[in-house]
Amino acid sequence: MKKLFALATAIGVTAALGAGVAEAKDHGQVTFEVTITNNSELGQLDTDRAGGQIPLAPALWAVAKGADNPLFEVGGYASPGLELLAEDGSPAGLHGEAAEVNRISASESAFGPGGPILAGQSTTFTVTASPGDRLFVASMFVQSNDLFFANDDGIRLFHGNRATSGDVTDRVELWDAGTEVNEPLGLGGYQPLAGAGPNAGTDEGGVIALSDVDEEVIQVTITPVG
Repeated sequence: MKKLFALATAIGVTAALGAGVAEAKDHGQVTFEVTITNNSELGQLDTDRAGGQIPLAPALWAVAKGADNPLFEVGGYASPGLELLAEDGSPAGLHGEAAEVNRISASESAFGPGGPILAGQSTTFTVTASPGDRLFVASMFVQSNDLFFANDDGIRLFHGNRATSGDVTDRVELWDAGTEVNEPLGLGGYQPLAGAGPNAGTDEGGVIALSDVDEEVIQVTITPVG
């Protein structure tokens, strides 16, 4: 993790697409481009780590039928894969767990230019889906102990048979995995950028719940492309 986040920073903001819906193929599959952008800025947090920006860890995405979250349960305990993502920024374990869920038709990790998605950077990936499918994403709020961005009931990829298009950031929220005691953002000795290593923090013994941290960091847009 120490090497993963010891990267040069970048500044900039990717503009959001206009919200709306676009025509979809009749009852068929549609391919979407999904872009995750880090809108944090240098100096956003009062810390020297990463220049005060808030890196986003590589994200895990999954396409699944229905609104039931296949990656975690609000009020439940975090799985080992989610704990690894929320505490250490690695989507590998959650990706492995997603592969065992029958409702998930596809899942993969999305990386920034150097691994994490730094301030002003974006990552774009494609998904193919049919009416009834929803997109689920998860990425660590680096500069924390175990906070992560995700959407509980998924992002609807269709409204009826019309493909979703535009800015869907309002469907993504910041969660606390409840696995490690929270320290001040960007200052804790057991956060990834402190270099303490995995599983070094104090176990919290809590459950997954919405975080009360309010920082503008992530933007998600969807564009049907074929």
